[in-house]
Formats: sequence, C-alpha cells, structure tokens
Amino acid sequence: VSDTANETLPPAALVGMNPDGSMALGRVLRNLARHPTQLPALIRTGRSANAAFGVLDRVAAAIASLV
Repeated sequence: VSDTANETLPPAALVGMNPDGSMALGRVLRNLARHPTQLPALIRTGRSANAAFGVLDRVAAAIASLV
C-alpha cells in the first residue's frame, strides 16, 4: 500500500517483519547497525507507510459513516 511497484524496501525493513505483519525492532536495529546506509531509505519507508495508514483510516471512517 505504501510503496510503488518500482520501489524496493530496504533490507532492514524486510528482516524486521514477522509472519503476522508485526515488527521485530531488534532485528531492524541489528541490521541497521551492520548497514547504516539503509537509514534514509528506512525513514522514507516509514513515512510512506504512515501516510498510507492515514489514508486507510480516512477511507474506513468514510465507509463507516455510510453504514
């Protein structure tokens, strides 16, 4: 939802995803410690995800108001 088809998620974001979709912060931080140049891409990914969640919240509220 938050990234386009031509964008690649930084590896730190991928290693930090649990099978249920939750985040494993320790794995993200360990990966960033080994590869700190990923930090800008990881921040962009987080900002994009937050924006996408904001849109989803507004859509859900709009749908709920119709019911």
